[in-house]
Amino acid sequence: MADSRLSDFFAGSVLFLLGNGFLSGLANLLLGLVSSALAATLIAREREAQTWPMVRLTTLTSGQIVGGKLAAFLYTLSRAMHWLALWRALTVAAAMGVAALFIATSPDTRSALADLRSALPADAGLTVTGLGLVGLISAAYWLIEPYFTVVYNGAVGLAVSTFARTRRWAIALVFITQFALGLAVYWPIQQVVALLPFAFVAMVVQVNPQANINPAAWTLPAIGLQYAVVIALQVMVMAACLATALYRAERLSD
Repeated sequence: MADSRLSDFFAGSVLFLLGNGFLSGLANLLLGLVSSALAATLIAREREAQTWPMVRLTTLTSGQIVGGKLAAFLYTLSRAMHWLALWRALTVAAAMGVAALFIATSPDTRSALADLRSALPADAGLTVTGLGLVGLISAAYWLIEPYFTVVYNGAVGLAVSTFARTRRWAIALVFITQFALGLAVYWPIQQVVALLPFAFVAMVVQVNPQANINPAAWTLPAIGLQYAVVIALQVMVMAACLATALYRAERLSD
């Protein structure tokens, strides 16, 4: 009876944690949409209200204007970023606590883990280490993702904002830009990078058929490389968007 209640408790805890993860993902998606729309109006609303020439007549440089706009944007969404990151941190801490409690109170689980450890081949240590490393990096990125989402969308929206004369067109243009980047840049590069490790394995096997290579062992490196390349691309897009915003702000006259 006690074991049944304990199993029900752990099953409910897992469902609760999965629900938390799903809801926090939706919250991050909503934060991305809001931050994109808000950033797209930063300069477009000045042009729509015809106050941009007066802003340019001040002693502020283009860098100070763009930096001030971006800082105000980040401050506006700072509370949402902090709350979402805290929510995710509590979810991760709760998941670790539930897992530790489950292992500590379940002799069958401890026995199964011991059997799995003894059944692993001698050369599986690197794979297990890689799995743990990918898990830690994924968890760390999941925790800071709200901040990255806002900064990335802020940079893209700020650049788009310099090309639109009204807030309505700026909001429409930023979502078109985001869709185009995802479809034409991120998705194809992500697919190509994901296949590179397996193509390398196939090439090695073709050259040396006696090579002892397990393609399944390359799954984790493929996933890690895929996400690393996408994040690097997003950082480059952010830098390009900020440079574009500075360039456009310097040359906008109305």
